Amino acid sequence: MKVALLLITATLFIGCNSVGTDNYDNYENKSMISQLNRSDITEIQVHYYESLIASVPFQEKEISDQTTIEKVVELLGTLPSKGDIMIRWSNEALKTKIVLLDSKGNTDTIIMINGMVQTSDTSFFNPVREEEIELWELLESLKHVTI
Repeated sequence: MKVALLLITATLFIGCNSVGTDNYDNYENKSMISQLNRSDITEIQVHYYESLIASVPFQEKEISDQTTIEKVVELLGTLPSKGDIMIRWSNEALKTKIVLLDSKGNTDTIIMINGMVQTSDTSFFNPVREEEIELWELLESLKHVTI
């Protein structure tokens, strides 16, 4: 009886904790920025936080350069809305918040933690995708640029 109860509990635990085990193809039409019209994004705000628990960013950038906006939108647009794994981060993890604004005042917010995009279902991609690496490098390089 104890063995059967243990097996049922383990099965439920594993089943409830397997996030995004479906193939990426299931989410092909849902990207990270599906709520906004991609061609209408006029500004991107980037908020850099020293840690996951920091409530105030140590640096902020407003991006209005159309070429940079198009690159960020392109990279985010290739990422599905659901990830593969859940990650428990330490409080020291770096957080970057990306806020996309369109001409009507609508916003969409994307969070990156330690260079990984947190999907709308709060999971992450495994393995890390090339688009995430490129996006992280781009955002990190903007820290040192006056825009």
